[in-house]
Amino acid sequence: MANWQKVGGSMWDFKSNPEVEGKFIGMEPANKEARKSSVITLEAEDGTEIKFWGSTVLDNHFGNIAAGEMVKVVFLGMGKSKTGTEYKNFEVYHDVPEIQQ
Repeated sequence: MANWQKVGGSMWDFKSNPEVEGKFIGMEPANKEARKSSVITLEAEDGTEIKFWGSTVLDNHFGNIAAGEMVKVVFLGMGKSKTGTEYKNFEVYHDVPEIQQ
């Protein structure tokens, strides 16, 4: 008898849990022609993968983070752009290693 296990990790539900932490594994780029967002993957402390859809805000933040860095992502709620468009607003933190002397 097969022992089926779900592949690909779980999707982060930022509305019920506004913070997530883990090791940044990578970001699959957006496919603008297919109107698909990027997918960001973190590895939780217990080794499970956490995935979530990217956005302009998240893609810009994660563009400056290297794979393997520890990160914390915080959902701030809905923001409003200068043109009045609503968007999901996030803050992204990364663990900066201490400089070895």
